[in-house]
Amino acid sequence: MVVVAQRLDEKGIPQVDHRAVVGLAIPLILSASIQALMGITDTWFIGQISSQALAGMNAAWLPTLVALGPFINLGRAVQTLVAQTYAAGDPKGASGHAWSGVGVGLALFPLCGLLSMLGSLLYAGLPLPEGVSEQASAYWQIRVWGGSALLGTFSLSGFFNGIGRTWVTLCVSGCSVLLNGVLNALFIFGFGWGIGGAAWGTILSEYVELSLYLLVFLSGWIHRGYASRHSWHLGWAPLAATWRVRPLLKLGLPIWIYSLADMSSFTLFQLMIGQVGAVEGATAHICLMLSRFAYLPAIGLEQSATVLVGQAIGSGQLAWAKRLGNAVMGWALGYMAVIGGTLALLGQPLIGLFVSEVDANAASIIRLGGLLLKIIGVSFLFDGINFAALGSLRGAGDVRVPMMIMLGMSWLVFLPLSQMMIFPSGQGWLPFLPGLGWGAVGGWLATLIYVAGLGSLMVSRWRSGIWQKTSL
Repeated sequence: MVVVAQRLDEKGIPQVDHRAVVGLAIPLILSASIQALMGITDTWFIGQISSQALAGMNAAWLPTLVALGPFINLGRAVQTLVAQTYAAGDPKGASGHAWSGVGVGLALFPLCGLLSMLGSLLYAGLPLPEGVSEQASAYWQIRVWGGSALLGTFSLSGFFNGIGRTWVTLCVSGCSVLLNGVLNALFIFGFGWGIGGAAWGTILSEYVELSLYLLVFLSGWIHRGYASRHSWHLGWAPLAATWRVRPLLKLGLPIWIYSLADMSSFTLFQLMIGQVGAVEGATAHICLMLSRFAYLPAIGLEQSATVLVGQAIGSGQLAWAKRLGNAVMGWALGYMAVIGGTLALLGQPLIGLFVSEVDANAASIIRLGGLLLKIIGVSFLFDGINFAALGSLRGAGDVRVPMMIMLGMSWLVFLPLSQMMIFPSGQGWLPFLPGLGWGAVGGWLATLIYVAGLGSLMVSRWRSGIWQKTSL
């Protein structure tokens, strides 16, 4: 039985070993922060082209994440399966789950081509400002080809995280982000490919990242402990694949639907903001990139909760799993309080880094962005609670009820509330609703209300203990 993040005090009473928790989490936090640099890098390079290109990036970035959601979230499910299987004493089975994810990614490669063809149809029908639709479509049609690589990289990083080797994830993701920066500079400015160059740089760096993960996964060091060179048949042989893919889908599909509801509702929110004007659209995208960079360390803590809770449950320690989840929640809340306050205080200088001085809209973007980051800073407190509770529930395999909570909050609360707070009465996407007409500021206030409700519901689910009855 694996003893997970536990130490004995002077009286022999088990206590949470916070050093072990932090030791697991730090590489994941750094990896998440480094991954955020990929989006920050794209935003900075595209911001040097024009505010119109930046508005196009705003209109394309979240929709592409929605389209790539099946690949990303099926890969994320591997982490829970590996953590529980490894802690239960089946290392070869753990590597078999990783192979299942890689195999499904290869099988879904044709879906990437279909998504690419849908890009021009999608943006042709959206009410975006002149020139923005073309920029967004160009980015989408290239970016979605990275789907298979994403499923493979998330599956293999989930394997290394699940067995507690989180530093491997840090090293490989760091190499990928460095390559992305070099390729962006080459493709955008060297070859003059514009926003399409950013998309090419991103997907090529993702396929290189997948190759690096496979090299480590097949190395003698991993093979000796987990039979990684022999376990491929557990994930790819027809009968075994059916048995292995079933829990992958059982976990991955609800996680995907959760993410789809979250990202699609936020995509529509971003499009609502973009409809107000180019300044609001560009500002919203910069704020989104900055906030994503700031809160992704909390995503690293969320992944730590998934691993720790999953390992504790795999080794049969249900009560200990709850203590570990609560410990990670404390770390996440503390971090988000600090980083949220920093964004609120330094908002305008940070926004200014992403706007060209010669852009006629620069002053307006900086002024609006500073105000939006104050609202975002407050919402981070509730995001921290939500991330930790969600990660803990996923470690236990409790994914269906969180999915239903997200569906209700995102589509029945967040979007109608955003409509009412962004647009005046009689305007916008749902003109029959009353409106305040507060523009981008009203939209982010709606976001604050939404994440506060979501975080409260997720932590209530975790504290109820119902997840202890979940079986994979």
